[in-house]
Amino acid sequence: MKITKPRRKAIIIISAVVVLLAVLIFFFLHWEAMLIKTGEYAQLDEWQNSIPYSMLSDKLKSVISEEEFNDRSDNGRYAMYKKLEGLELESPDNIDASTDWYKTPPVDLVTVDGKDYFIEYRMDFRTYFNRIELVNFVTIIFETSDK
Repeated sequence: MKITKPRRKAIIIISAVVVLLAVLIFFFLHWEAMLIKTGEYAQLDEWQNSIPYSMLSDKLKSVISEEEFNDRSDNGRYAMYKKLEGLELESPDNIDASTDWYKTPPVDLVTVDGKDYFIEYRMDFRTYFNRIELVNFVTIIFETSDK
C-alpha cells in the first residue's frame, strides 16, 4: 500500500504534535517537581544541614563568604546573622517559597561572649528550571540574657 503525499503530511503533523505534547508535559512535570522541592526547603527546621552555599544567589554571596556561611560555631553563626540582620535583597513578591508562612518563625540560639542571642530568620527561595536559589536570608537578633 502506497502512502499518498497528503496522508504522509498528516502523519508527520500528528507525530510532531504528539512529540510536542510529550515535551510540554515533561517540562510541566519537571517544573512542578522543582516547585515542590522549593516548598520543602521552606519547611526545613535546620537550614545548616540542608542548604549549601552554592544555593545562595549572587547578591547573597556578595554579602557573606563561603567560609562565613559554613562556620558552624556560635561566634561564626552570630557574625553571619549580624551581617544579614534586616537585609532584604529581593522583593517578597518575586519569590516562590518562604519560611515566612510559619506561625512561629524559624529560630536559632547562639551564645557569644557569655550572652545568649535568639535569632529569628526568614529564608526566601526562587525556583528556576534547573536550580533553586536562596534570594533572601533576613535575620532579627534579640539578646535574651546576661550570664
